[in-house]
Amino acid sequence: PHTGETFHIAGIKFDVMYTHEDALYPNAKIMLTLGKDGAVYSDGVQKIYQPIFPVQAVDTTAAGDTFCGFLLASLTKGHPMEQALAYATRAAALAVTKHGAVPSIPFWQDILTGSLPEI
Repeated sequence: PHTGETFHIAGIKFDVMYTHEDALYPNAKIMLTLGKDGAVYSDGVQKIYQPIFPVQAVDTTAAGDTFCGFLLASLTKGHPMEQALAYATRAAALAVTKHGAVPSIPFWQDILTGSLPEI
């Protein structure tokens, strides 16, 4: 979930979830998206922080869905979590540089070879 959804899903404020998720849910694999602050993954053994790729955002409509889709696609392809997070974050960064939801979602090849626009 993103920062605004943690309370609705878990009944816990985001700051508590972010700092204590390992103690609250010791057997869970938790992915939190942090908007402009990136994303964090925790599974009780490791905690991986992924910063954003800074771009000039024009439409954030599909950012979360793009992130989730590319994260799952990356994991399905067998990439380790750290690499999957980087691909998902790159995909979301590319998505927010275009208008519209569906038209802004990049293709897999764009993630591998495309360059991110400068701010």
